[in-house]
Amino acid sequence: MPSMASICGPSSEGLPASTAHRELAASSCVLLAESSQQAAAHLLAESSQQAGTHLLAESSQNAGPHLLAESSQQAGPHLLSESSQQAGTHLLAESSQQAGTHLHAESSQQAGTHLLAESSQKAATHLLAESSQQAGPHLLPESSQQAGTHLVAESSQQAGTHLLSESSQQAGPHLLAESSQQAGPHLLAESSHVNSKAIRHQSKI
Repeated sequence: MPSMASICGPSSEGLPASTAHRELAASSCVLLAESSQQAAAHLLAESSQQAGTHLLAESSQNAGPHLLAESSQQAGPHLLSESSQQAGTHLLAESSQQAGTHLHAESSQQAGTHLLAESSQKAATHLLAESSQQAGPHLLPESSQQAGTHLVAESSQQAGTHLLSESSQQAGPHLLAESSQQAGPHLLAESSHVNSKAIRHQSKI
């Protein structure tokens, strides 16, 4: 079979001189050239696709870690800030509850002590004045000391019972016990002293 150069070349040596053969050779050259162009275009397209796919994959691999690192850096501070705000709010609320409970308990103790002391003073003064008025006029001088002692003891019991009921509702058992220990002997001594003076004054009259 003759080569492409021998068919399509300018030299026609060794070829028959018939017109049919020359036309056949010319048409073969046209078909061969067209086929070569199509094959080259197909190979070029296929090579371009393969090269594009390879470059795209390589670019994705290179770009992926960079974008991931950049996204992590941007997201990190935002998430940290949001987490800190939530944790701060939670700790603040918990601390406020604890502080409120502590202050409430402390305030209740102070208020209970104050009310107990104030009511003790008022009750003692009232009972002392009442017992002085009742004991003075109708008791004999010689029994004044006995009656004063009896009334002081009785009024102390009444005052203690009244204060026990009232302070139990306001201040609690602990404050009541403590206040009773501190206030009882002092009020009893003061009541006895004042009552003795009142009896002596009535006796002189």
